[in-house]
Amino acid sequence: MRIDEKHQDNACEQRKNICPVHILQKFLQKKTTICKNSGCNTEHSKVFYRREQKMVDTMMTCDIITYSAEEDVTSLYIVSDDIDLFPGIAISKVKNNSIDINLLVRTHKTKQAYQQILSTYNINIKSLEL
Repeated sequence: MRIDEKHQDNACEQRKNICPVHILQKFLQKKTTICKNSGCNTEHSKVFYRREQKMVDTMMTCDIITYSAEEDVTSLYIVSDDIDLFPGIAISKVKNNSIDINLLVRTHKTKQAYQQILSTYNINIKSLEL
């Protein structure tokens, strides 16, 4: 769990030891964490579970490759910070160099990290950060 510090009140930040948000974050840091309440043996991994999206990257990669092979598709816009999609994006560009591929990422920092490798394949990258 991450805390969006932009939306956090200063009073909460200054009193982390009694703030439920910070207490929950600390409890969730490790799956083996045991509750700090006296007499409570609740373990994090036994009371919280995480739903995972399975094969979403694979399905998106298949869509990217499939759409890029269509004759009437001239451009693709992909919104993702996930580097797992890059091989599919690169293959799509290699197979159809005339297609305009645009990757939109969340932050300028992410854009800077990936811009050089994507420019090798002539893939545009833009950050959504305002």
